[in-house]
Amino acid sequence: MLIHPNNYFVITAYLKKIIACSIPLIPLIYDCSGSAVPLYKGWIDFLKELNAQLPGIKYLEHRKRIKEQIVKIEKSIEQEEISNILEG
Repeated sequence: MLIHPNNYFVITAYLKKIIACSIPLIPLIYDCSGSAVPLYKGWIDFLKELNAQLPGIKYLEHRKRIKEQIVKIEKSIEQEEISNILEG
């Protein structure tokens, strides 16, 4: 379980900071050799797991932001796959 009951208030405060300060959920700077698709898929897996740990209306804004980030990463995967095909 990602969020332990004893850490509920700490996690809640942290998540409020994410929304208020726009703390990135994935790295802004990264480097990889070869295709970045596996890296992107790992980020999506992480975000989906995080999203599953945020139940109820209380975290609606957080889930929305996470889903938007997933969509952006999925678009990056499509672009990377096209680039990989064109490079041969």
